[in-house]
Amino acid sequence: AFANHRAGNNGVECECGSLLGRVAMGSLEYKDEEQLPSFCIAVKDQAFGEGAERIVRKVRFLDPANGAYIGPIMVAKESRFAGEYHTQMAYHKNFMRTQDIAASFGRRFNDALDEAEKYFDDAASQACIRGLPRILFIEPMVVELIENGVEKNILIERYLVGDYKKFNSNMGFVEDEVKKLVKQMNNLGVGVTIEPQQ
Repeated sequence: AFANHRAGNNGVECECGSLLGRVAMGSLEYKDEEQLPSFCIAVKDQAFGEGAERIVRKVRFLDPANGAYIGPIMVAKESRFAGEYHTQMAYHKNFMRTQDIAASFGRRFNDALDEAEKYFDDAASQACIRGLPRILFIEPMVVELIENGVEKNILIERYLVGDYKKFNSNMGFVEDEVKKLVKQMNNLGVGVTIEPQQ
């Protein structure tokens, strides 16, 4: 993988070779000498989830001393289509950028709900606002690894325990539970709409 990277860099020597040595020793340093952690991970071969764009596998961090699982169960998301290292990284960067934008809207929404309660005098409306769900996003991270001599990267985030429920689709489906919540918010004068099915 590094030879291919060097060839793509017009044969110019780059830091990748020395970085690989540092990874092999269990540590990695940036130019500013900031110490970055190096981890041992176990990725399940069998996918437990597949979507139109991504394949999802369970991941665990390992204690390098004894190989025992440490930390929470995580998931690795890989693109079905991205093959080369830089294509994979571009895919993950786009996902993380989109996630960050969505999270900023979620925070603004949560802040608006937290502020809304003071505009209502009756206890029923205040209780209704307090009972509305808040939006939280999981923070993902990209992990670079070498697998069977090939450098690759995967996006990892915490595994959510529980039953998965799809509330909407790209084809216009919206779950009744969401429609009820929108009606409840509209009754408070929030003015939420659901796009009509096309």
